[in-house]
Amino acid sequence: MQCGYAEKPSAHTARAMLVITQGRETLNSNLKGIDMSVSTTNHVSPFAGFFDSLREFGAKLGQAMIVNRSLDARMAQIEKLQSKSDAELKELGLRRDQIATFVFRDLFYA
Repeated sequence: MQCGYAEKPSAHTARAMLVITQGRETLNSNLKGIDMSVSTTNHVSPFAGFFDSLREFGAKLGQAMIVNRSLDARMAQIEKLQSKSDAELKELGLRRDQIATFVFRDLFYA
């Protein structure tokens, strides 16, 4: 039996290796004839569908809140531009009928 040491192992180490080897042989002989297949069980919680629905609802609510905040900011910008005079809008290069298009320009395809 090789032990992988450069030197001869001590008596204690050799005895430990013998015990390990004998233990393996005993274990292997005891396991002969025993089916060692692996069995898995997929356990589905009865609340899984409920929690999935709750998670989906929370995600959609969060998305709606983000859209609402974005829309509020855009509406405030429209109101600010609407309050300007035609001369001030002309300085910005806008006409009154172009305000909505200008504010929502990032949502339109060019």
